[in-house]
Amino acid sequence: MALEPISDVIVARLLKEMEGYYELNLYEEVVERADRLIGARRAMSRALELKAHALQDSENFQEAVGAYEALRRRDPESEAAYLGLGWCYKRLDSLELAIASLESLVAVKPDYALGVYNLACYLALDGDRDRSLELLARAIELEKSFQEHARTETDFDELREDPGFQSLV
Repeated sequence: MALEPISDVIVARLLKEMEGYYELNLYEEVVERADRLIGARRAMSRALELKAHALQDSENFQEAVGAYEALRRRDPESEAAYLGLGWCYKRLDSLELAIASLESLVAVKPDYALGVYNLACYLALDGDRDRSLELLARAIELEKSFQEHARTETDFDELREDPGFQSLV
């Protein structure tokens, strides 16, 4: 069944509505509008991103993974897709997949500080101390504010006593 074309005016209105509903935490409204926009090629990436965020924020992590995967396929350089996949996989107790998602992001965007920092977090949880500290140092080099974040980040709890960690924070 062919989708009816959606005018630019309607696309813009629906995207604006989605953003407003997202801000109000009305996630079902976001998802409903996203599904109407998925067929509009010019709006697909933004609609998928908002839908995935809404599903993630409403703790529908498995459904969010599907939306983030669709976004990643549509836009292989989307930071939101990889970060969201990592976030959701971590909460679905799939740390290996969370790490793989962030490794993919860092491979595409090696200077994206948030991606480097999150990968360091997930590696710390996985027990890869050396690589985690290496990436944490890189994240701090890219974005100084991560030094402060690392001080209270529970993902680094197992590294707190490590002299390498202490010298970074």
